[in-house]
Amino acid sequence: MPAKCSRILMLIATLSMPALAESPRWNQLSPEQQRVLKKHELQFDDMSEQRRQRLADNASRWSSLTPEQKQQARARFNGLKQFSPEQRQDLRSRWEALPPDQRQRLRRRLSGMTPDQRQRAITRMLERQQQNP
Repeated sequence: MPAKCSRILMLIATLSMPALAESPRWNQLSPEQQRVLKKHELQFDDMSEQRRQRLADNASRWSSLTPEQKQQARARFNGLKQFSPEQRQDLRSRWEALPPDQRQRLRRRLSGMTPDQRQRAITRMLERQQQNP
């Protein structure tokens, strides 16, 4: 009897747990998310769940930005294009390795700069990294 009771309790507990949210498939995205992510349409469903969720969240966030914020973001994206994929990966790795408080300080410092100033600061940082690996 106790074994049967514990199995029933396990079943009830399992059924009462909220289902784990799956990352959206392309056809589950809103029309606005699909518009923002149009260039990923063909490979979207083949991406990892984590990447699909991140892209869907970012597309929603993009839609909520003002035109000025979108223009600033485009300038940052375009500035990063001048770097090689290896340099971008190095920047990403170094960013992720920073403690949260240091990221916040750096984010505040960079947000006070013009796009050109930000670009020069990042370039100087990469040059120093190459000199002192």
